[in-house]
Amino acid sequence: MSKGAKSTVSVKKVVNFTFKKETPGAVCYEEVVPGNSNPGPDDKVIGTLYIRKAALGGVVPKSVSAEITFSA
Repeated sequence: MSKGAKSTVSVKKVVNFTFKKETPGAVCYEEVVPGNSNPGPDDKVIGTLYIRKAALGGVVPKSVSAEITFSA
């Protein structure tokens, strides 16, 4: 590595969610923590995810997954 160059670390994680409820303009999903039927707030990466209904094209999936990347 050249002098002054920064090292970049990236971690990818797939987070799964199940349907929780609908609001007037969005669908709410709750994070599923594998192997933990009663997860606490510190066990979750995101927790609750709201997706605008317009982005779903009229379909309300029972579950969704998202891939996120942490970079430092």
